[in-house]
Amino acid sequence: MTWLLVLGLAYVIGALPCHWWACSRPHPEQHGVGYAQLPLKEAFLLLVIDLVKGMAATLLGFALLGWVGAYLAAILVVIGSVYSCFLDFRGGTGLGVAAGVLLILSPILVVVGALIFILAMLLVRSLFVATLLTGVTLFLFGMVLATHVMVWLIVLVLCVVIWSRWWGKKPRSYSRYKKPPWHKRW
Repeated sequence: MTWLLVLGLAYVIGALPCHWWACSRPHPEQHGVGYAQLPLKEAFLLLVIDLVKGMAATLLGFALLGWVGAYLAAILVVIGSVYSCFLDFRGGTGLGVAAGVLLILSPILVVVGALIFILAMLLVRSLFVATLLTGVTLFLFGMVLATHVMVWLIVLVLCVVIWSRWWGKKPRSYSRYKKPPWHKRW
């Protein structure tokens, strides 16, 4: 019974639509607000809330069920953030919550991941590519830096959950009538 309660609570913690509290004027049909769409103060507040959500669910799982509970709660809080039942299963990206989870499980991976993510966003300017590079690099660094095999698996599962948000979406295509933005006529 404790397992179901803790894991269900971890999902609900991740699924709570905190952007309704963090944003000054949220739109009622707003699903999964991104940090880039908000003013700086609200984006920072939302990032802190997401970090705390991930940390709280992981610590709750650890306190009541041990390390296995912390690992399962970490996965469910990110699933709740990406697929929120309160937002018709269309939540946010889950990056802030995953960073909060990894802050508890392996803090050094958060520092490495944040540096790689920021560098990739500055160079590539694509959230999908930056997330993909960060996930692969964190998995590889996790093999070197983490002392526990389960942290590697948690990083892998978190990456799959976060990347699943983009699966099935069609890439932007350009017809012969509409020129791509990088194409200029001289």
